[in-house]
Amino acid sequence: VQDLMAKGIRPVWKWAEYNTTVIYDETGAHFNKSWANENTAHPDWWDNNTMHMDPLNHLRFYIPHMSQFEDLERVLFMDDDLVIQGDVKDAWDTRDTIPKGKVLVNACEIWGYSKEKKMMAYEGRDKRLSDTYSLAQPQRDQTREDLVCHDGGLTARYTCVGSNFYSNLAKRFKEINGFEYKPEAMQAWNYGFTLFDLQAWRDDKLTEKYTLWMHAIYDDHIFPENSLRYGLGVPFLLLAHKISCWNDASGGKINIRDGFGLLKPENLAASGFDGNFIADSFVVHYNGRAKPWINQGEGIDETFMMPYVNTVVKGKKFKTYEEGLRKARFHVAN
Repeated sequence: VQDLMAKGIRPVWKWAEYNTTVIYDETGAHFNKSWANENTAHPDWWDNNTMHMDPLNHLRFYIPHMSQFEDLERVLFMDDDLVIQGDVKDAWDTRDTIPKGKVLVNACEIWGYSKEKKMMAYEGRDKRLSDTYSLAQPQRDQTREDLVCHDGGLTARYTCVGSNFYSNLAKRFKEINGFEYKPEAMQAWNYGFTLFDLQAWRDDKLTEKYTLWMHAIYDDHIFPENSLRYGLGVPFLLLAHKISCWNDASGGKINIRDGFGLLKPENLAASGFDGNFIADSFVVHYNGRAKPWINQGEGIDETFMMPYVNTVVKGKKFKTYEEGLRKARFHVAN
């Protein structure tokens, strides 16, 4: 922190405004609804996790200016809930093929709720941010009008937004990013296994823009700190049109497959996938509430567990369990 502050960069967790949107009691931290106004997106009842405001969650936006990294051109940023089945050097070398104008390489193989299948289904790289929860966009059959709070959000258990939320967010987006806010044109993506082009980040002054976005969040009371919208929605706003997908940047060599801490075998089956979907994954990401190391992977399918069990627990190489993955078949429950 002192290193950053010596350079004139004061990180968010050192601001007076930090930790002002939540209240604490014997059950934990909760959104302080008295903080909300006409610009606020109220979260769903389940969206309550202070990890989104943790200094380490903010730290990624300051990496290009930290002394440890200031002489580097690139960094691979990895979550702690993934298994790498490919050669990391291939990912490292992808920096040389990042399309012009892009700053980060991220996973873009997205899953979302399918009204037709009535379950989570694979949307691939076609998904845009026009219906993402992380930006308080309408879900399924909702409209923006459906989401407007009726009592100031005081009794809301699910998302509702202040009457000025959407217009204020669009105004702030134009001010900070310099172009119109059109979530329907913004690529959906996910953190987990990320390549930072540090020089491109510095050239685009993204840490400075992050600071502007965080000031907007606190000044306008947009997203509470314990919400996924604070942790992921703000990056979606900051990095609009700055993301390249791994499939594109690597020439199709690298597939990052997400969701193995929340998906079930029937989700893969309904989307037309078998065990090859996992075997062809450069990275298997166990994002979601279930984790392989918690309660022996309770809630995670046995086949989904294979990469973790074989590499982390047994210390084996991918080739030793690849065939078992490729033979796996999934079925939709009747």
